[in-house]
Amino acid sequence: MFLYVAPGRVEAAARAVGRIRGVKTAHTCWGRPDVIAFVEAASPRALG
Repeated sequence: MFLYVAPGRVEAAARAVGRIRGVKTAHTCWGRPDVIAFVEAASPRALG
């Protein structure tokens, strides 16, 4: 999952996303996107 976040909110967004069930890791990035999250789900439908 790629996230684009308002300036100054990147760290908080990565922490918040990291607490969502199914998110394995969330990393801040330099440039765009601002956060990359790795998500695990049973199926593509479950991702929704």
